[in-house]
Amino acid sequence: MPWTKSDRLLGLRALLAEDHEINRQIAVELLEGVGASVTIAHNGREAVEKLTAAPDGFDLVLMDLQMPEMDSYQATARIRSEPRFANLPIVTMTAHAAIEERQCCLAAGMNDHVSKPIDPTALFETVGRFYKPAAGPERPGSGASESKPVAKSPGHS
Repeated sequence: MPWTKSDRLLGLRALLAEDHEINRQIAVELLEGVGASVTIAHNGREAVEKLTAAPDGFDLVLMDLQMPEMDSYQATARIRSEPRFANLPIVTMTAHAAIEERQCCLAAGMNDHVSKPIDPTALFETVGRFYKPAAGPERPGSGASESKPVAKSPGHS
């Protein structure tokens, strides 16, 4: 049985850094609604601390661009300064949807950018580009050929 778009994020372990309660609630409800588990940080400093305390505990970091104590740029610099996090996807969320802002985010080491207010489809598509679910019995058809590139698997979903 083919899996749906919502199955695509099943099992995702996301670290969400967002200082505004309503934005946090929306992001958590959207992600948990498609099977992700979400750990909350209220700012970039907390995100770095939580990530450092559980370096294998997250598949992706989703961060508000502007936060108190440590913004997304500063947090990304800290995260990227550790080689163990070199491949950890970091997606920023911001109301600044200009192309220049996106380019600044990418130049700072973030992998992508999601505009606010959050469009659920855009959020799921963006996060889905970076989340590679592990194969397992809970996901029909979630074999290695769908979760990561493998030389012997020429097809893709």
